[in-house]
Amino acid sequence: MLPERWAHEVDRWRCEHLAGSGLRFVPAENLHLTLAFLGRREPGEIDLLRELLDGVAASIQRPVLVPAGYRETGRVAMLVLDDEDGRAAALQAAIAAKLAARSLYRPERRRWLPHVTVARVRRSRPRRTPPVQLVPAASPSEIALYSSTLRPTGAQYKALHTAELCG
Repeated sequence: MLPERWAHEVDRWRCEHLAGSGLRFVPAENLHLTLAFLGRREPGEIDLLRELLDGVAASIQRPVLVPAGYRETGRVAMLVLDDEDGRAAALQAAIAAKLAARSLYRPERRRWLPHVTVARVRRSRPRRTPPVQLVPAASPSEIALYSSTLRPTGAQYKALHTAELCG
């Protein structure tokens, strides 16, 4: 989970540098870094997912994530993060491996990119280059298992379980 204070800093940054851009901001409380997207799961799998999350979290130290760039695709605007110590990548790889071993996840072919989706793109516009160096580094202390419900106003997230990272 991203620190609440950091999410508010990102919110302030995008309001200052992306306002009037035609982007639809992701609510600050929904800003997150996805380690593995699981899709629809059976209720009986939730306890196993909690157990796997706890095991991985206990073995990985808190990562340090530094904003490194801003990118827009046809659908999203994202703050790309530099995983300075490699801990976020190690965390993602460990989670992906544990989930894949239980046939709960199929790892993506492309390399994992640490990023936070900050907005949805409504329509194609000129690309922006906001100064990402104004956003402070983040050091998440927890990972979470989320349930998401799609609504006309955007996804609504609910934490089903959190696990504290060591160190």
